[in-house]
Amino acid sequence: MSERLISADKLLKAMKDRVNVLLRDADPGYDVHPVVNALENYIERIESGTFDPTPVQPDIKPGDKVRHKDHPEYGEGKVRTKRNELNEVYVTFYRTQAHFGLDKLEVIHNGD
Repeated sequence: MSERLISADKLLKAMKDRVNVLLRDADPGYDVHPVVNALENYIERIESGTFDPTPVQPDIKPGDKVRHKDHPEYGEGKVRTKRNELNEVYVTFYRTQAHFGLDKLEVIHNGD
């Protein structure tokens, strides 16, 4: 499953607005403090970058030599084709070939 990208700014605004509503309600009918504490905890984590997406290398192109970040045993591979709409490239390694997400690959530069 590919990673969903959402607007952290919109999410933060919605969460902060909810905290303010909870704290202003004179008689909410329940203890709002655990909810407020949880929202404030997640606000802090979002603001610190905990949930920021993994950067993708958009510079990977056909002909590039690459390594798979999770499978060093694949060794060096060569990018054959790129599917921009899916952020994937087709790579051939010594013993395997398949489409891989750009976030799973790193370019091998001369001397690496």
